[in-house]
Amino acid sequence: MMKKQMFRAVIVLFLTSLKLSVFAQVTADPVFPKESDKVVFTFNAAEGNKGLMGETGEVYAHSGIITDKSTSDNDWKYVKFPWTTNDPSMLLTRVRTDVYTLTIDNIRSFYGVPAGDKIRKISFVFRNATRTKEGKATGNADIFMP
Repeated sequence: MMKKQMFRAVIVLFLTSLKLSVFAQVTADPVFPKESDKVVFTFNAAEGNKGLMGETGEVYAHSGIITDKSTSDNDWKYVKFPWTTNDPSMLLTRVRTDVYTLTIDNIRSFYGVPAGDKIRKISFVFRNATRTKEGKATGNADIFMP
């Protein structure tokens, strides 16, 4: 009886994690990166608000960090560049139609987060080069990666 319950629990967890990875607008590799890891973020423009679906030009990430000192998810810290800056370090690589990657070698050093601040989430809004289209979560919310 106990083995059957354990098996069911494992199946439910597996299916839940599969659903999250298959349908997620942004995924990370590794899935749960440490702040010093090299991480590849994959953005699927056909998910979320679909604001960049079909975009053929350059796509950039606007990104910051939610820390223990942030007052809310809107209180981004250590924003890499202003919204109006098309910096090469935030230019995504097109993998195929509507799928892009961004590689960060070390989260803490890339964003310049001091050792005393705890990183809680990485925040993203993706945009085209002219800032006329945005890729966000469903409901036009910012995208957060734990």
